[in-house]
Amino acid sequence: EEQGKTSDLSRRLSEASGKGQALSAQLSSSQSLLKAAEAEAAIAAEQLAEEQGKTSDLSRRLSEASGKGQALSAQLSSSQSLLKAAEAEAAIAAEQLAEEQGKTS
Repeated sequence: EEQGKTSDLSRRLSEASGKGQALSAQLSSSQSLLKAAEAEAAIAAEQLAEEQGKTSDLSRRLSEASGKGQALSAQLSSSQSLLKAAEAEAAIAAEQLAEEQGKTS
């Protein structure tokens, strides 16, 4: 009877030892997976920060380009006004010249 109990306890100890080893291997595997996931998360966070920096830079450049565009538009409008004024002055001068030439002849 005692040998039967000893044999049963020995078998249960062996099973428990096997389960312990399996759980230890599973824990080790889980720790490796966790480390890999943490490394991927760190890389993703770094890439996200980089992309946000690029987005911020592109946004700033777009804003600058928009400002330059508005300034050039205003400059073009001003130049068109000056051109119209110069054309009007040239027309008046041409008219005056024609009158003077008419008086001379």
